[in-house]
Amino acid sequence: MYNGTQFKPMCSISDTDSTYGSWQKDPDGTLKCWQKTTVNVTMSAQNLYGSSSGWTYFGTVSWTFPTTFVGTPEVFAISNQDASTGYVSKARHITTTSCTLSMAHVNSVSGADINGLAVGFWK
Repeated sequence: MYNGTQFKPMCSISDTDSTYGSWQKDPDGTLKCWQKTTVNVTMSAQNLYGSSSGWTYFGTVSWTFPTTFVGTPEVFAISNQDASTGYVSKARHITTTSCTLSMAHVNSVSGADINGLAVGFWK
């Protein structure tokens, strides 16, 4: 739509990049990026939650967003694994271009599914 001085989008635009995930830009300036990836939860620490808690395993994977945010977005790490088996996920080291997705589990697991969702602004 043309407002007399510039064209303004009236609908969302989106794209998918096979390496970095997908994104959607909304006319109000909202930007959403998401990606499904895997993480190896194999780094271990003993008795992390007390002297008898046993082993806890960790893994991280870096995610470069498919497009850049104008400010630091809110990022959510969501485990696709069965929640009843002790998976915990979180996003860390968040910038306008990337973050680290982390996962912890009570067992060592290779190739655990994790989703990243980043929400912020593109303008």
